[in-house]
Amino acid sequence: VCRRDPQRLISRTFAPYRYRGAVRGLILRLKFYGETQAAALLAPPMAEAAAEAEADLLVPVPLGRQRQLERGYNQSFLLAMLAAVVVIWFLVMLVVPQIWESLNGLVTTFPEKEAAAEAWLRRFLEDRPELFNVVEGYMDQFSAQLDQWVEKTLMPRVQNMVVGLGTHVYDLLGGLKDAILGLLISAYVLASRRRFAAQAWLLLHSAASPRWADWIEREVRLADDMFNGFLVGKLIDSVIMGVLCLLGTSLMGFNSAVLISTIVGVTNIIPFFGPIIGAVPCALLLLLENPLHALYFVLFIIVLQQLDGNFIGPLILGDSTGLSGFWVMFAILFFGGLWGVPGMILGVPLFALISDIFRQVVYWGLRRRGREDMIAAYEKRFHDSDKTKPRKQRRLLRKARQLEKKAAGKKAEE
Repeated sequence: VCRRDPQRLISRTFAPYRYRGAVRGLILRLKFYGETQAAALLAPPMAEAAAEAEADLLVPVPLGRQRQLERGYNQSFLLAMLAAVVVIWFLVMLVVPQIWESLNGLVTTFPEKEAAAEAWLRRFLEDRPELFNVVEGYMDQFSAQLDQWVEKTLMPRVQNMVVGLGTHVYDLLGGLKDAILGLLISAYVLASRRRFAAQAWLLLHSAASPRWADWIEREVRLADDMFNGFLVGKLIDSVIMGVLCLLGTSLMGFNSAVLISTIVGVTNIIPFFGPIIGAVPCALLLLLENPLHALYFVLFIIVLQQLDGNFIGPLILGDSTGLSGFWVMFAILFFGGLWGVPGMILGVPLFALISDIFRQVVYWGLRRRGREDMIAAYEKRFHDSDKTKPRKQRRLLRKARQLEKKAAGKKAEE
């Protein structure tokens, strides 16, 4: 039962192994002797049990502060983290073979589809001699330019890539190693996040005055809310869009439904331009398969993006950044030009944080000159609506208004 709510009973429990023998020894070494490598042996059966139970969340049991200080880590958090990694790996291994099969089928059938498209185009042009002469002239010019580009640009680049293949493989292995190390380090950082936060808080208040320390702490919390709310919301939104795209493309009978849905879901993480970036290559792939499928896919993506923009996105994200549409587009273009795809993803919450700091500087200057009336007029005109405030702030405002109504009702009764 739940200690805070004794009336709430646990409907079902799962245990991947019995607490005896070798398993008991592993658990005791993990809990009391600091042998964290035992978690790697205990986590996979837990992940399999969670998959069989169709669990939606993996929640580690909180460890008392004194116990965590004594052990230096939270064994339940390590187990939950490793089990989650195993579950994600299982999901990846289910999706990757289907994507590979789609790519392999596309490469295998590409010459046949190219020949069919060429034959259809030739028949279309033979019935229209005037158009055929115009297209033939352009095709001759394009063919000459293509041969020149292959000879002077493409072949030297291919030669350089072949020469530097060993370097690329080494860089790829190095990136894989860094990703694994980052995942392991993130587990330990998250396990000790409260201690790190307390140390940073002590360092901040020892180096800055109370006024500046409070301001910096407020901005750090705002940055955490901005980035966490926006990125987590976009990930959830992208997963939902990928699943809906998979359902729609499967119902329409597309051969590369898994590949198309993966591309659409991944590119949807990029705000504003992501759906366009993902839809163009998918439409071209379907155009080789069947022109009607490409048309149906474009119409389906338009409907899906309208659903996301008007219902799913606002429901998940709300107005987590407080930026208008113009500034969202500006942030994507500006930071995308600086840092590429990562800039397009991180630019919106980063610009929202910069905008908040700039707004505070402007308000500080107006207060110094005694123009609080300008601040009040601006806030009333442009920021008085709940829709322009972040979701957490809107929730607090609703609670405050409810408390005000209750207080007013009590006064009226008295």
